[in-house]
Amino acid sequence: MARRAALFGAILAPVTLVGLWLAFQHKPAWYQPARLDEQGYQLARRDSVATADSISDQLVQGKEFELVLTDRLVNEWLAALPSIWPEAKQTLPDELRDPAVRFAEDRIRFAAHFDKNGWQAIVSVDLFVRVPDDGTSVTIALAGARGGSLPVPRTIIERLLRPLIEHSQSGGKNHDADAISPWDAAVKSVRSVDQLFAGVTSRNRFVWPNGKRPFRIASIRATNGELRIRLQPL
Repeated sequence: MARRAALFGAILAPVTLVGLWLAFQHKPAWYQPARLDEQGYQLARRDSVATADSISDQLVQGKEFELVLTDRLVNEWLAALPSIWPEAKQTLPDELRDPAVRFAEDRIRFAAHFDKNGWQAIVSVDLFVRVPDDGTSVTIALAGARGGSLPVPRTIIERLLRPLIEHSQSGGKNHDADAISPWDAAVKSVRSVDQLFAGVTSRNRFVWPNGKRPFRIASIRATNGELRIRLQPL
């Protein structure tokens, strides 16, 4: 009996390791970063400008309104962003590329292709966004992370996200109060992954850059494929 158990264990161990490796290497079906040709870049650029203009116009009118974003549209903007705004390339470490988002029920999923020291995988994080009833703050909390389809332990999350945390802290200081948002300040205050799981909280008052229009987020909700944000001019 002991010999059979040992034999079974000797067979099971490599099978388990192979299964874990395949799960880690698995590309989630939802991960679909946009691939744009020149015409696609131009369309994404026009869509982003039109959306920004629409937000500006409605803030000027001074009435609360709802902004609806689809993950398909946001992924096209992400793909076009480096050509529209070259400085955007500096927002992600070199080991991450091809970012993509997925809006699911009550959560936002963000993923990118991780490639460093011969290790490659699609890494993703789930985020919860909350606005309390009094509307004074906005909190984003990390709900978990995956490598492929495999849940990532918190110690590994710490190792993966540490470069991002250090990257956000190393950004240049800007003393223009209108140029740096409360959310930028909140992100730069993060020192550990534990803080991300507890939630990063920002004062719910932002300034739209075009015309420096102040506003707050009245509510935000992710559903299947959509992100609905109600904005309230101040």
